[in-house]
Amino acid sequence: MNKKICLVTGAGGSIGRAMTNIFAKYNFIVVATDINMSGIHEKDNIFKYHLDVTNTKEIESVFDNIKNNFSVVDVLVNCAGILRSKPFENLSVEEWNQTISINLTGSFAVSRRVYEHMMNNHGGVIINISSDAGEIGSTMSSADYSASKAGVIALTKCIAREGAKYGIRSNAIAPGFVDTEMLKKFEDYWGKEKLEETVASIPLKRMAKPSEVARLAYFLASDDAAYITGATFDINGGSCMN
Repeated sequence: MNKKICLVTGAGGSIGRAMTNIFAKYNFIVVATDINMSGIHEKDNIFKYHLDVTNTKEIESVFDNIKNNFSVVDVLVNCAGILRSKPFENLSVEEWNQTISINLTGSFAVSRRVYEHMMNNHGGVIINISSDAGEIGSTMSSADYSASKAGVIALTKCIAREGAKYGIRSNAIAPGFVDTEMLKKFEDYWGKEKLEETVASIPLKRMAKPSEVARLAYFLASDDAAYITGATFDINGGSCMN
């Protein structure tokens, strides 16, 4: 099979859908996965599968399908995640565990399975979607979200260090505010006026588009980024300058 295979988790959300579309546009076969199947639109080279990233049996099932119907995975984009906005003192242990389980452990579990494929295939690319909240903390998203996304950045670096000898590259993308369905959680909690004030404080005076995040991911998966690994790329309009 000449076409490369891209696996996207969280493909039913705004960013995941944009990832699916751009890799399909550039002639990848895209295995688009999510628990929200209605958000994924199958086309000639887009195939959707149900995947709860916290369920190891479902992960194995997806990989069995990839092995039987396609080939090894060339690119993984981990987009699956949840977000809540809640004061630290009101955050429960159960909520903390749920977010870590999906955002961090889910990224690890899928990456570990893909890593095995890539070792045997002598190379591949793993791209993890983090957040600027994982770099600086956030008072708008909850502590569980920030901690999970900081963990994703560390996970990315570990994969990059250990995977280099197998030709595996790994990078993280840390978006700021992106115009997505998930962002409605901010508006519901903080109110529309507070959200508008926050966006106005961004130097470029707007939120990112999901397609802008996706184009960055496609670049990182391409041969043009062959010497880039273990890095975290900010895409936040200047709201966080490291």
